[in-house]
Amino acid sequence: MTIASLPPAPSTRPVVGRKGPSRRFAKFIWPSLCAAVVVVAAVLAIWLTQHQAPVFHEEVEAYHTARRLAERDGVAPVILQLLQNRQQAIEQEWWGPFPEWWVNPRALQPVIRAENRVAASAIDSGRRVALKAGRLLAHIEAPWVKVPASQITSSVSHAITSKALTLLAARWNHAAAVWLRTINVLQKVSGGMAHNQPADVVTAIHQLSADHSSPTIVAALQAASQYLKLPPAAELAQHAHIVAILRNAVPKPATVAPNIFSPALIQYLGTRQSTVSMALYNLKTHTTYTFNPTLRFDTASIVKVTIMATLLWQSERSGQPLTASEQQLMVPMIEDSSNSAATTLWYDAGGSRGIHAFLTVADMTQTIPGRGGYWGLTQTSAVDQVALLRLLSFPNAILDPASQAYAANQMRHVVGWEDWGVSGGVPLTATVALKNGWLPIGALGWEINSIGHIEGLGQDYVLAVLTHNNPTEAYGIQTVDTVSSLIWQALHGSPIG
Repeated sequence: MTIASLPPAPSTRPVVGRKGPSRRFAKFIWPSLCAAVVVVAAVLAIWLTQHQAPVFHEEVEAYHTARRLAERDGVAPVILQLLQNRQQAIEQEWWGPFPEWWVNPRALQPVIRAENRVAASAIDSGRRVALKAGRLLAHIEAPWVKVPASQITSSVSHAITSKALTLLAARWNHAAAVWLRTINVLQKVSGGMAHNQPADVVTAIHQLSADHSSPTIVAALQAASQYLKLPPAAELAQHAHIVAILRNAVPKPATVAPNIFSPALIQYLGTRQSTVSMALYNLKTHTTYTFNPTLRFDTASIVKVTIMATLLWQSERSGQPLTASEQQLMVPMIEDSSNSAATTLWYDAGGSRGIHAFLTVADMTQTIPGRGGYWGLTQTSAVDQVALLRLLSFPNAILDPASQAYAANQMRHVVGWEDWGVSGGVPLTATVALKNGWLPIGALGWEINSIGHIEGLGQDYVLAVLTHNNPTEAYGIQTVDTVSSLIWQALHGSPIG
């Protein structure tokens, strides 16, 4: 056997070749790949959420806003349909496990264009609404404020968003409502409107214009002329003041001397300890008669009529009826002369300040409200009490017929033990609405006062009899009763004047 035919000797070097993966690591390869895919997907989702989701949500919110505007402002149905179709696309279109808007944000462009069209339509509609509101306000203001149409158009053109136009229209509509409400209240307190102005003021100006001889009348007419140039809110606030100015400018009828009262009455007063002041207004003769008109007295309970009149006047001015509580307290205050009810209503009327405001309007210049809530110590005169009774009994611009009827109903139903005073000597077939007051005033003795409206049997007058220096309450009541009886006899038997 030759060497060449012998098999090669085995080599001592290791055989080099491909080596397969270790069994230990091979089992982690597929899980690792899956984890990597999950991580990449999560990163992609986070990126899309951060960069695309806000855009999407903004567009969806814009879509819903545009749709609400479209439905409210009546935009063409074709635009609404376009938006509804896009809403379905947003909710239903998916690319595999992902919404379409994740993969293809351009899919939102059609709805964006549609929203723009809706927004433009909403702005156009908003302009129309705002122009209508502006023109309405200008029409209401026209008698007092002149607003050019170009000013309204300019204000609308400067509002470039639907929201701004909506706010502008709301502001103008609110202003129009305030004007209308103010005009209605002004109309009520002034007894109507004449050529867009308070009727009572216009009537008073017309009556005074015939006489320019008095400086007081000239000044009153000038003040009224300036008043009529004010807008309704200012006219309402100053109405009571201008009415008082005009009324004070009217020449007062000459006061008849005290001896117009019957000789029997004057003789009777000479026999009494009572100090007496009287005032009487006779509607038949339109004449006021007085006796000791300069004397001042504490009102005692007759001030309760002033409290009632103040609340009725305030109710008319505000356009709000008396509250249920006020109505409940009014009955015992007037009919039973309840002091606790009077105290509550005194403060309901605003206390001394509120009462003073009414006294100014009523031209009761000789009456001073009691301080510190002591309403019974209000100072007054017989002349002022007759002025008050005229407001409660005869037509005027301060208290309307409804308020007068309410007050008369209270004063005609006083309790029996208080039915004395100006009703003395008046037949039962006549109607008497009255209120009495009584109060011991130290050295001045008893203050006995009586005021009221007497109507019937051909007579119609208001009377105030105020007294002090009465030694007893009964003595003062007897004095007032007899005075009333002698006045009725003089008027009914042989009329004064």
